[in-house]
Amino acid sequence: MGLEIARQLAKTGHHVTLLGSSAATLEAAETELGTLAEARKVDLMNFAAVQALTGELKADSRHFSKLVNAAGVFPPSRLWSMTLSIIIATWA
Repeated sequence: MGLEIARQLAKTGHHVTLLGSSAATLEAAETELGTLAEARKVDLMNFAAVQALTGELKADSRHFSKLVNAAGVFPPSRLWSMTLSIIIATWA
């Protein structure tokens, strides 16, 4: 879903920054989308990595006008059997 949204944005001239954990997938998407795409490998489950990325993006001189969150979440168990602390840890 995220790649398709990025395709549509790039088709209309938007610069897109792709985030993900798979270097191969990111490289393929960046190649497909061309010069309007920039890929950054980041482990979004690692808070320190997210903080570092946030710092890099804040220092970037470009203006980010849109954010598309297309990340999938795989809970450790069925939602109705999870405690509140597990739900917070998974989605917070």
